[in-house]
Formats: sequence, structure tokens, C-alpha cells
Amino acid sequence: MIARKLSLILAVLLLLSVLCGCTPEPEKNENFSEDLSESESSESDLPKEDDAEKTAEEIAEKAGYMTLEEITAAGYYPSWMQPGSYIVYDNGGVPAITEGGELLPEDLLGRPEFEVMPFTSIGSDDPFMEIFPNTKAEYDLHGFIQNIYYLWPDGSYNLSPPFHNLEYAEITYYDKPAELENNGGQTVVLNEVQYFDIYMLAEKMKITKEESEVSLDFPCYEIKFINEGTEHRIFIDINNTFSSTLLDEKNYVNLLNRDYFLEAKEIFNTAQ
Repeated sequence: MIARKLSLILAVLLLLSVLCGCTPEPEKNENFSEDLSESESSESDLPKEDDAEKTAEEIAEKAGYMTLEEITAAGYYPSWMQPGSYIVYDNGGVPAITEGGELLPEDLLGRPEFEVMPFTSIGSDDPFMEIFPNTKAEYDLHGFIQNIYYLWPDGSYNLSPPFHNLEYAEITYYDKPAELENNGGQTVVLNEVQYFDIYMLAEKMKITKEESEVSLDFPCYEIKFINEGTEHRIFIDINNTFSSTLLDEKNYVNLLNRDYFLEAKEIFNTAQ
């Protein structure tokens, strides 16, 4: 009996050992690592835009690159030049590089800032980025514009524009031809705050003028001022056709579509 019990126990133990030995291991996903590697591989194989592989011309096109000539023709100072550059503008707004140099397309390689900082402020509301004659533009160690200096009568360049000693200045708004004929417009006497505005407006007209046979229209503004005993007059109409004693008293049109009429309006409103 005891022997039978022992044999039964041994049989049970043997069966348990067999069962334990045959217990299947958790099923492994043999393709998991392969799937992962394939996924990583497919991501790495996705096409990526690598500027290092692009040509200088492609980078320049992407960044909206403009030459100094193109920027000057648009009437603006360039925002970028070679580091430490200086550009001197003469009385007609024509630039001459005195130090440094112009950027070339290959200078844009590896410099993503050109894509976010424009090469000029064309279309901006910053009038100080529009070329003003007899100035000097200075560029920092990165090549970005740093200062604009104005030529003074003594030949020095200063951050502030020269003061023009006007003996008298006024601006008149004419809504209709009859008002001009009868001196019936609205006249506001200008103070010293507008003196430089007048000169900046007149100088920008010199740069952008093109002789025209178009007659002046209405409404229009007339700016009159006396400088060193000489009276000067500037007319600007709603269509931005203008004439001036500073421009041989002919009629001119604006080449760059600047709104000189609006600038005159701002001078008029500020003076009131």
C-alpha cells in the first residue's frame, strides 16, 4: 500500500516536471525589432531640406536676395552688407562703398538670418530707411545696418540731421482750383519741428523724379519757405504729381510710387 502510494506520488511528480518543462514561453514578436528598424529607417529616409546641399543661388533666391543696385533703385538703404561696411550717398542719392563691400550670394551660405531679416525695408513704414542724400550708412560686425549719419555743412557726419535756418515756412491746402486762384486755401505756419520734414520730402523728390507732361490736379498742398533770403515753393497733388522751385519748376511724377501727398498731409495736420 505504502509502495503504491509512493509510486503514485512519484508519478505525479514526474508528470508535474514534464508539464513544467513543456510550459510554452510567452510568444515573442519576432518581427517587432525588424518593424522598429524599418520604421526608423523610413523616417531617416524622408527627404529633408538641407541648405548645405543647395547652391548659393538657390539660397539667395530663398532669402529674397537683392543686389545693392536693385535696393538703391528701389530707393532704400540695404539692410545687409559685408561686416564693417560704409556706404556714402551723394547729393543725388548715388551710393559709393568706402569700406567693406556688397554681399554676394555665396556669403549667404550657412547664415539663416537672411531668411528672416530682409535685405531692405521696402514696403515698411519706416521713412528713415528710405535713401536721403548726403548720408552715410554704417554696418556692424555682422553686416547689419547700424547707423545712418547726415552730412553737415562743416563736412562732418552726425546722427542728427543738420538744422536749416528757415526764416519762414508755411503749408497750404487747396481743395479746388478756385481756391488757388483766389488764395483761398487753408494755410498753417510751420514751426521748427517741420523744418527737416520739408527738406527730407524735397530731397526724396529729387531722387525719384521723372519729368512729366501731366498737369497738377486737386486737391493739392503748397509748401512755401524762405531760406537765406530765397523763397521756395513745392506743390504736391492727390496723384503725387509735383513741382518745385528746387526741381526747375517743371511737373514731375514719382518713380517709386511713394505717397508724397500723404507726407504733406501729415506735415499739415501736425502743424495745425
